Parts: sequence; C-alpha cells; structure tokens
Amino acid sequence: MPSRPARGGSAPPASCAPNCPTCSGRRPTDGRPGTATATRIPGTRCSAPPESADPDCGYGLGLQLLRHEGLELAGHTGSVPGFLAALWTCPDQDVAAVVLANVTTGPQIGEIAADLLKIVADREPVIPPPWRPATDVDLTLVDLTGPWYWGARPVALRLLGDGTLQLTPIGVANRGTQFRRTADDRWLGFKGFYADETLRVCRDAAGAVSHLDLGTLVLTRGPYQPATAVPGGVDPAGWRAGSGQPTTGTGRSVNGSAG
Repeated sequence: MPSRPARGGSAPPASCAPNCPTCSGRRPTDGRPGTATATRIPGTRCSAPPESADPDCGYGLGLQLLRHEGLELAGHTGSVPGFLAALWTCPDQDVAAVVLANVTTGPQIGEIAADLLKIVADREPVIPPPWRPATDVDLTLVDLTGPWYWGARPVALRLLGDGTLQLTPIGVANRGTQFRRTADDRWLGFKGFYADETLRVCRDAAGAVSHLDLGTLVLTRGPYQPATAVPGGVDPAGWRAGSGQPTTGTGRSVNGSAG
C-alpha cells in the first residue's frame, strides 16, 4: 500500500514501516526534545557505479536506487521461501509503498510497488510550500546572481531561499544544478548535472568579481568581452594567413587564423 506518513493516510505494515524514513535518506526522530523529525542521512541515496550497464539501476549506502517513469526511488526488494516483499520510497514526492505477498515466486513485487508510487504521484502530487520573500539576504550573494556566459551561451545564477545557488541554462527547460557554500567564494554542486563539481568565485586585484570557474568552464558577465578572463575581439592586424598553415590556391589559410 502507498503511504505518505507525514501527511496522514494509511500506514504501511508495521514490519516495514520503520524502514520508510531510512530508505528515503532520512533519520526518524527518537522522541527526544530538539531532535529533527527528518534529518538527512548522508550517502544513503548517493549512487555507486551500478554493476550492470542499466543507467536506471544502482546502489547507494545499502539501498537499491531506481528510476521509474521519471521518479527517483530508493528502497529494496527481498524474499525467502514462501514470502516476497518490496519497499520503495520517493523523497521528492514524500511517498512510500510497501507490497507483501505470501508466495515464493510469481508477482513482480518490485514493479508493483513502483507502479503504486507512480499512481499516487500522478493523482495526488505534492503541493509545494507557498512562496515567501526572504527576510535575511546576504547582499554579496545577490551580486553574484543574474546572467553569466560560457562563451556565447547564457546561463542564470539564482539565490534560493535556503541560501544555495542554482545555475540553469537560459531558454532551456532544465532544473540546473544547486550549489552549497563550502568556504568563502567556493561552492560545491550537490544536485544536478554539476554535482560534486566546485564553483569558484574569482576576483581581480581590487576584490571585484572577475569570473566564475566551474571545473573547466569559465563564466563571464558578457560573451567574449574585451579585457575579461575569456576576451573577445579581433587582432588589430586583422585576419590573415597563419605561418605554416595549410593554404588554399588563393594563398589564404584554410582555417582563416588571425595570426
């Protein structure tokens, strides 16, 4: 049966219910004052290289990871003679499903549980929290936001309410990458394409932001602006045949190099 423990509704069977928060990468409260009800357990849903070539399957810290019709699932299946069980959780949708069967073989227990999650996610999607303006904003981070360019390709850097930065392509339907600060002017990607990549804020001699360094990418405020980290412009002498370059019958360089 599918269940959203935090939102009420039917609870999964008692034998599997305690595992739902753990499989979703959360640590349930132990009842002591001040303890968090959903503290993230590091590494539980970080994928290790899968043993097969299937990009939709993998393993985290003791958990099986699965992509099922657009959902990121974590959990596990199990069996002993005369019994089958499956537990899948979807933290993004805050829902879990448990399926039990008193048979040795037959039903595709894992697929059934995953399908139940998909049904709930489609018919009862999670309602996002209402937007509220930030009350405490670091203005030095606001200065980093806005458009940046990788060559001529525009991207946008946004400051989110939890203090993380989000980098997304402009004009492309893409959730981008989120970064959390690890030190002054250093950020680490933790969600999205550039997960585990370091984003560095590079400054000039006066302390002003010069550019952003993301792995091997250099992001500037304008596309190929003169006097930037990735300068543009044309050689003052103009385009001419390069020394030692292959030429056409006209004597011009094949690649049109400018000096």
